[in-house]
Amino acid sequence: GVEAAGFTVDNNYQITATAPAGLTSGKIQVTTPAGTANSTGEFLVLTGAALRMTNQAADQEAVSTTYNSTTQEFFSVWHDNRSGNLDIYGQRSDANGNAVGGNIAISTLADEQGNPHVSYNSTANEFLVTFSNNAPSPGSEDIYGQRVDGNGNLIGAAFIISNAASRQLYPNSSYNPTNNEYLVIWSDGRTGGFGNLDVYGQIV
Repeated sequence: GVEAAGFTVDNNYQITATAPAGLTSGKIQVTTPAGTANSTGEFLVLTGAALRMTNQAADQEAVSTTYNSTTQEFFSVWHDNRSGNLDIYGQRSDANGNAVGGNIAISTLADEQGNPHVSYNSTANEFLVTFSNNAPSPGSEDIYGQRVDGNGNLIGAAFIISNAASRQLYPNSSYNPTNNEYLVIWSDGRTGGFGNLDVYGQIV
């Protein structure tokens, strides 16, 4: 093994260690006066300091990110209260996590949009961003989608994926390159209301 320069015990379940240059992952063994412990899983090495994606007023929350294998960039999305009303914003980042351009307004529809998720389409080099939209009234959220090209430009307008009765919340999606399609899933209250949500899905 390779000896670390030192480590700090954060709590009963976590330590922070300084790994020698070049290490990216592996198992870890910790020896203290009380004995030796071996990890059952592998550690990952964090590279560099935390990267700030946005520096706006109010809250930016509910983040999702994916990797663009064509441009070797990341694309991240979140819901954003900078305007006093939740909207969906995004940010391109290079392979090292550095911002490429500024924040991108993905959805600034009336009412509020929240809990976005982003998937990458490797066939068309574009993204699908899904989110909840509470129009026409809070408590009756629908699932919307917005296509975004590999350079961060919107493709067309936001479109409805599900507008069933009651609430549709917390969308997630995955892309199938074989059939060039997405499966979008979400929590759905059409049969039991908010206290008895089911899971529904839609091929897009």
